[in-house]
Amino acid sequence: MLTSSSIGCPSFPIMVSAAARAGFAGLSLWPPETYAVARSVGFTPERLRTLLDDAGVVAYEVDALVAWAGANDPGEPYLRAAPRAFVLETAGALGAHQANAIVVGERGTSAREVADAVDALCEDAERAGVRVAVEFARGSLVRTLADARALLDALAHRDLGITVDAWQLHWGPSTLGELGAAATYGPQKGAREAQVEQLDLGLARYADVVEAATGRSLRDTIGSGAAGGTTFGLAAIADRFAAFEVRPGVDVVMELTGFATRLARADVVLTGEGRVDAQTAYGKTAMGVAERARAAGVPVICVGGSVTKEGAAVMAGLGATTLAVSEGGVDLEAAIAAGTAPISRAAERAARLV
Repeated sequence: MLTSSSIGCPSFPIMVSAAARAGFAGLSLWPPETYAVARSVGFTPERLRTLLDDAGVVAYEVDALVAWAGANDPGEPYLRAAPRAFVLETAGALGAHQANAIVVGERGTSAREVADAVDALCEDAERAGVRVAVEFARGSLVRTLADARALLDALAHRDLGITVDAWQLHWGPSTLGELGAAATYGPQKGAREAQVEQLDLGLARYADVVEAATGRSLRDTIGSGAAGGTTFGLAAIADRFAAFEVRPGVDVVMELTGFATRLARADVVLTGEGRVDAQTAYGKTAMGVAERARAAGVPVICVGGSVTKEGAAVMAGLGATTLAVSEGGVDLEAAIAAGTAPISRAAERAARLV
């Protein structure tokens, strides 16, 4: 994707031609400097869409929606950005289905106020058929990748993404390592901060060795960190297999177990995982089961060893009821000592729902 600002926001025809000739599939557009200027010199939305279609280039996203969070809202425009309505108009006219978003406001604005502002922004964007991806940046109330992840957890009912700008990673305080498998999944498995750093260093060393041996650079490929980097290692030697394909595990398991046939005969579906949390929304088995059951009109009960409010919200959004095995927020040692009794009680609660 080519960002219009990176080449100085030339005229729309030149920008589209440059993207096509350089092999870019899409454009990220600043509405005032691109769409507004093109309209001011006589281009209609239809003509602009034709230029894109003829070049085989899409308007991928518009940059940026700006939301004010908290008190003392001075009103638009913020940060010299275009008003929200015009950004969404640009997206609709050019067929862009995503908009970057930045959150501003006064110091001391609470996380709840930030979430409320982005929630309202998402609602406006969804009405226009546009998905919001929040950008973490210095000077924003969503300053770090951790802030952005917390926002996604708080708004699990929204189709909200995160925009990762290489410039923000360059200046910090967030780093590329925060996007890696160790930082994403390590804490979920019990790794502490120092251990996450060691795991990240180990995975980086592993990637160096494999890439040197195979001549293929795949460490930044989405999904390469799955199963502790197993996907990365196999993908690096994919040419040595008769066939190789990376697929979501839940899809494979469902095919092998005849899930569709069993679902057609089911009155209720039981699913679950060790911890139902925000990560459940990243294509885990419980989510995959709930999606297919909802499509078939079959109710779902999800049982988790523990359940966070974010995880429960993810499943509730799919029409599933979630039950926790752990009772009263017990710690790990107490949960182990309790044996199977909490599981039996959770099963009884599930049965009473049917």
